[in-house]
Amino acid sequence: MPLPTAPRTFRIRKDVLDELDRRASGRFMTANQLVNQMLYRELFLEALFREIDALTISRETLIAILKSTNTSDFEDAGRIMADIVPVQLFALHQVEANLQSYIYALGEVYGKICGWFSFKHLPERDRQRLIVTHELGPNWSAFLKGYIGEMLRKTTGVQPKVVGDEHTLTFEVQTQPAQP
Repeated sequence: MPLPTAPRTFRIRKDVLDELDRRASGRFMTANQLVNQMLYRELFLEALFREIDALTISRETLIAILKSTNTSDFEDAGRIMADIVPVQLFALHQVEANLQSYIYALGEVYGKICGWFSFKHLPERDRQRLIVTHELGPNWSAFLKGYIGEMLRKTTGVQPKVVGDEHTLTFEVQTQPAQP
C-alpha cells in the first residue's frame, strides 16, 4: 500500500528537470517517484549520516576490507557497532528502540535503502525469524551475525539462535515464553 502523499508545487530549472526525467526513465520510474526517493534519502539518510558523523565508503572498498581481515574480528566489530549506531539512529529520529522498530529498520533502512542485504521477516506466535541474504561472503556474515544478534539481544533480553553460511543468516528469537 502506497504511503499518503500531499500535492506541492516547486519551480525547478529546466536543465535539472531534463536530467531528472532522463534518470527516472533509466530507472523505469516516474520523475515524481525519483524526486520522492531523492528527498527521502536526503532528509532521512544523508542528514542522519552527517548528524552521527558517519563515514561512507564504496562497495569495492568494503569488499577489499572484508577480504583482508580475520572473520572473528568482524563478529566482534558487529557487536560493538550494535551498541553505538542503532542507539544514535533511533535517538535522532526520536523512535523508541524496540523489537518492531529494529525489524522495520533492518528491512527498510539497512536492507532496501542501504543495500546491506535482502531481508525477510517471518513472524510466528511466540518467536520472530529474520533471514538476511547477501553476496559479500563470510566476513560480512560474521559482521551481520554480531550486529543483528546483539541488536536482538539488547531489545528482547534473549540471545537469538543464529544459523547460516557465508551468504545467508537466519536469526530466531523467542518473544514469548515457550508453552510447556
